[in-house]
Amino acid sequence: MQPLSLNSTMITTTDTTGNGAG
Repeated sequence: MQPLSLNSTMITTTDTTGNGAG
């Protein structure tokens, strides 16, 4: 899996950690 930092920026679909919010 990719780092949550990049995952939140690019992939908000698979980001279940809620990092996509910001």
